[in-house]
Amino acid sequence: MLADALFGEEGAAGEATEEATEAAAGEATEEATEAAGDTTSDIPFEEPEEMTVGMHDAARMEGSREDGEVVVWAIDLDGGNFAVIFAVSATGEMADFEPTLMAIAETLTYTPMAGAEATDEATEEAAGEATEEATEESGG
Repeated sequence: MLADALFGEEGAAGEATEEATEAAAGEATEEATEAAGDTTSDIPFEEPEEMTVGMHDAARMEGSREDGEVVVWAIDLDGGNFAVIFAVSATGEMADFEPTLMAIAETLTYTPMAGAEATDEATEEAAGEATEEATEESGG
């Protein structure tokens, strides 16, 4: 399940995806926490749940306390690419805001840079040539 892969136990997305997602979510959480004046620390989160955003699989977690609510969405944009959305609201207001958040999130797309595979191949070839030259120069 995507929710387990993103927020819980290792799943089909694998350890690398889990680590990348945790890093992205951690950075987003830290930035949002700073922007919100640290109003989100120590909020208990519920178990993640599966959802769909547009045509993408996603997972959602929410948490709340007496002074606010938080929702975190991780959206699988395919190819190992994820969008992480972090929203904070006053207590009782998230339900009013989430339809707007969904409308925005449904517009997300990711298009890999054109020629990225060719660039990777050229970089690998150049690195191989440089290694070969350095080995020859060092007498190896």
